[in-house]
Amino acid sequence: MPSIKDCVDEFAIDVDISDRNHLYDYANQQDIRRKEGESWDWSKITKLGGLQHIEDADESLMLQVSKMDKMFSDVGTFEKVAAEERKSDEDNKADEDDSSFDISDTKLDLPRRVLPVYGPGDVVKGQIVVKLNKHVEADKLTVNLGGSGVVVIRTYSQYGYYDSKSFDVFINKTKDLWIKSDDKETMDDLQNLVVNDNCPVRSKYLSEGIHKFPFEFVIPAETSQSCPNIHPNSHNYAFVTYRLKAQIDSGKWLGSDLVTHKGMWVVKPYDIASNPERLLPSTTEETLDTGLIVKSGRISLKATLPGKAFIKRESIPIHLEIDNQSKGAIEEVCAYINMQAKFRSSDCKLAFNKSASVKGRKLRETDIAAGVCPSLHWDLPWDFSIASVDSNLMPSGSLDDCKLIGVSYDVTVKVKRSGLHRNMVLEIPVEIGDYNSLK
Repeated sequence: MPSIKDCVDEFAIDVDISDRNHLYDYANQQDIRRKEGESWDWSKITKLGGLQHIEDADESLMLQVSKMDKMFSDVGTFEKVAAEERKSDEDNKADEDDSSFDISDTKLDLPRRVLPVYGPGDVVKGQIVVKLNKHVEADKLTVNLGGSGVVVIRTYSQYGYYDSKSFDVFINKTKDLWIKSDDKETMDDLQNLVVNDNCPVRSKYLSEGIHKFPFEFVIPAETSQSCPNIHPNSHNYAFVTYRLKAQIDSGKWLGSDLVTHKGMWVVKPYDIASNPERLLPSTTEETLDTGLIVKSGRISLKATLPGKAFIKRESIPIHLEIDNQSKGAIEEVCAYINMQAKFRSSDCKLAFNKSASVKGRKLRETDIAAGVCPSLHWDLPWDFSIASVDSNLMPSGSLDDCKLIGVSYDVTVKVKRSGLHRNMVLEIPVEIGDYNSLK
């Protein structure tokens, strides 16, 4: 008897985006928006999500896309997705048609790296499309909407290592779309059955041909925003993911279930004006004696920000006043936006904990001579590409809806002297939001 995979020409999740105004292409780091009342231009959408623009030498971007792929298409032990897909996710050298039917798109479906954007309380709807070249005997066809925070922490011992994987589940809803009928039922195919959202179709097998099964879910009002992998260069990782998963269950203990996935992105807009005091200008000052063994003078630093809350994706202005009263030159002054992340295997006190620092692009000034008092005005860029993290998808707020992952932001200023001297590090806490309701 042929396997389920051999009988399936197409197995896809078609998401209905007729009520969506925002899509995101994470392969090209591009927002796709439409105005109210306009229709989506499918001739343009179907061309998105490809990797042709990524050079082989761009390891950072290749890693970034690979980790995003893994967020949405991780599979279980006895679940089958084309081996080509897993290989392409590791190599990052394939385009949007790089694997089997799990990746191919129907005429109304999105490329797999183009994500529909939702918010809490939104309705996720669409249909599962199954195209069979032979009838399939299985137990059931299901679709699941899952959303969770995922943390993996690797621990080492004298015998090797162990990866501890933990979940903070926000939603895990499964709907049966088709169920194998028992021997008492006589209907052998789907030709005369009405497919609806309220009850699953029943028949002895899935017959040859094209079948479409509608589905609908509601994202909980209380849930977390999505978050990309915040530790991409390590065996430890943490992210918040939402995805649809359709599955043909073989009904056999060691049988190969067939699965296909579709990712989505959930946003929770954060208003930086919710705390008006954080919109007021802020000044931080520090003085440091730079000598380690003998006195070598002092360096004073004054950093001024126009506030302590800023809009994501926008640069952060900073004004620095430096007074170099040391006996030597300052080798370098640099500043950047920094995200501090902490993730843990559970919310108990004895859980494994890890931290990560995701640094934005640095601005620098070098060779500040002794006795010089320069003033620097910089616009710190919102650019985290060096850390293999999509800058557009960085979380806002503190991610406090997820029990396993927490984030905070600061503006970091570093003053470094050459030789055996103490260096100055100034970390100014800031909040990152999505909009300012007072403007």
